[in-house]
Amino acid sequence: ILDRFDEQLALATEKHARTAVRYAARFLIAGDELLAARYLHLARSLDMSVSNDVEFEVVSNSLTFGSKDGLGEIEGIPNLIRRQQSYEHPEPWRPLQ
Repeated sequence: ILDRFDEQLALATEKHARTAVRYAARFLIAGDELLAARYLHLARSLDMSVSNDVEFEVVSNSLTFGSKDGLGEIEGIPNLIRRQQSYEHPEPWRPLQ
């Protein structure tokens, strides 16, 4: 059971890191650069490999260089600002009572 937990923990941590990148993009577009930076740091602390993703790079560069062009690039990346797909709950999922 611990092996399964470790596997699910890794998947959940990766998913949360990518969610943090999405939040960083949203806050950057909203003009809250401090909160955007915090979410980028959270994403990288959850999963270092997220910093290799194009989405992370675009948001990070826009934040670092204050690029207005970067904001347009952020808005052009599918599934970054708004999640466009949902995921099935991993097994053994059950609702909290």
